[in-house]
Amino acid sequence: MLVLVAVPALILSVLMVTRADPGAKPAPDTAPTPVHDEPAAHVPLGPGLPAGGAPIAAGTPVYEVHKKATDFPEREDLSTPEAAYASIVRAYAGEGSAAFLRLSVPELAARMPRSDKQPLAKDVADRFLSAEILEVHVWEETRAVVIARAKDGRGREYFDLRSLERVKGQWLNKGNDARNTLERARQKAAA
Repeated sequence: MLVLVAVPALILSVLMVTRADPGAKPAPDTAPTPVHDEPAAHVPLGPGLPAGGAPIAAGTPVYEVHKKATDFPEREDLSTPEAAYASIVRAYAGEGSAAFLRLSVPELAARMPRSDKQPLAKDVADRFLSAEILEVHVWEETRAVVIARAKDGRGREYFDLRSLERVKGQWLNKGNDARNTLERARQKAAA
């Protein structure tokens, strides 16, 4: 029998599904602190999610999106967190890791290795492009986390968390994480 009481953080990290780039540095384990006092909304759930759902973290401005990355225009658009997520996914599908150099905040991009543009294999690119952006959490109009429902290479559902920071009016990549449930993704976004 497996006992899950002693180290819940370790268990969570073992259960987490990641799609990390082998050369990428892990995102910091801290998220922005919400500063708004409004109560958060309860997001209705789509198919495949647990009945009843999980409340979104109190005090965090959150809005629903429910669009796939492919539902956004093909042109690069970094004007909103959800459009930036779609643009980052499209760029990654078409350019591979090279896309992150130009689409990440300067301090993160400075630590990234240079790489040649190399598109992802079609099946892998299609998986990333079919991710459904569920919701966006925003702090101080300068930091955001986009939560998207995606599938890994074995067809298992996971929740992708893309951290973004607004730099000179553009939402840029600040890091990435993943969780195996929407509730855990929301907890990570609010941490």
